[in-house]
Amino acid sequence: MDHLIDEDLNELRQLACMIMKSATTPARLVTLESRGQSHDDALWAELAQSGVTSVALPAEVGGMGFDLTAIAVVLREQGYHVAPLPLWTSMIAHRRLAENDLDTFMTLLEGAATGEVRTTIALEERAGADLFTPTVTAVAEGDGWVLNGTKIAVPYSDTATHVLVSAATPNGARVFLIDAAADGVTWTHSAVTSRGKIGRLELASVAGVAIGADAELAALVRESRIALAAVLVGIARGALKLTSGYVSEREQFGRPIGSFQSLQHQLADSSIAIDAAELVLAQALTEPENESAALVASWWGRTSAEDTVYRCQHVHGGIGVDVDYPIHRFFLWGRQFALTLGNVETDLEALSGVLIPGEVAA
Repeated sequence: MDHLIDEDLNELRQLACMIMKSATTPARLVTLESRGQSHDDALWAELAQSGVTSVALPAEVGGMGFDLTAIAVVLREQGYHVAPLPLWTSMIAHRRLAENDLDTFMTLLEGAATGEVRTTIALEERAGADLFTPTVTAVAEGDGWVLNGTKIAVPYSDTATHVLVSAATPNGARVFLIDAAADGVTWTHSAVTSRGKIGRLELASVAGVAIGADAELAALVRESRIALAAVLVGIARGALKLTSGYVSEREQFGRPIGSFQSLQHQLADSSIAIDAAELVLAQALTEPENESAALVASWWGRTSAEDTVYRCQHVHGGIGVDVDYPIHRFFLWGRQFALTLGNVETDLEALSGVLIPGEVAA
């Protein structure tokens, strides 16, 4: 992915890295978790003030005007530092709103640029279900729409002010914007593996605004997969960097364990897998409308991150299972993000459907 990053994006990466690094020390993360905080409000405010959270918003609303690659740059840094923030959902949701109708959502996006508005994405309804065939329904009523049904596993549900919801209409599935605290909205929040929160969203005659045309759901899912792949690459890179430092210092039999060939091979395999994930992520970013490229990036991101965090925790031995030790946090994040919006199996099934239309259904 690095070959896609020009001078401006490199400065953005350095800025995001500097802010996140200072705010994600092990002691600070442990403190947040001990308080039951699923996200870091102070860090969010600092990133918003610096413009990092609004990199892909147009200048008219206070953004930097970059594209999806800039979002990936920031999200990779988030994964690398395991920074507890509702970034990928807000950045992708607000990008989609700006792409579709900037004038209509001007006020909301101005709030997004300052960090006051946080939008999450509600796509999942049951494990393994097709994201493109929602059972939540939307019926036209007057100048708007009314939504009914239930979504599960909504990321960062406890911090969202707005939600993008997929729903079925008589003319096909579409995307709708709702207020997270609107009449008829009921939330049930649950803690997840990464120590964040997800929500069960129940909709009872909730007013919604349609976003884009029929193809908008496909764009939202595609860019969400690319965003998650970027976070997963960052998680894998961060875990490998931490482990490389550990094996160079930890000694057995009078020498660093990093000199043992078996460990070298394990970490080398992880490094190669991460490089491959970076490569296909770069391909997806150069072709953001290519469905198969997004699925390949998603699959490689999940695969490389899960494999890497398992290896790295194992290499740390007994200390790797200490829930307060940094490598355990990477392990938890790798597991959580690898199971967001599907898993490796659902990615492969979807990819086979794209490459060989009709085969999966048959």
